[in-house]
Amino acid sequence: MREEDLLHAETFRDRVSTVTEKGGRTWIYALKPFGKWTNYRKIIAYSYLLVFLSCLLSK
Repeated sequence: MREEDLLHAETFRDRVSTVTEKGGRTWIYALKPFGKWTNYRKIIAYSYLLVFLSCLLSK
């Protein structure tokens, strides 16, 4: 192994990745999901809601 690889192996997960050198927090923000499958999932979810609510209101 190279010396650089050994150094990386020794310091791997040596600290928490969301804490800065000064001890403050580095905030991680989730990204909004997008894509074809997300759109399909939304359509199916809204159609299920429509079916279930129409079943409740029809009785």
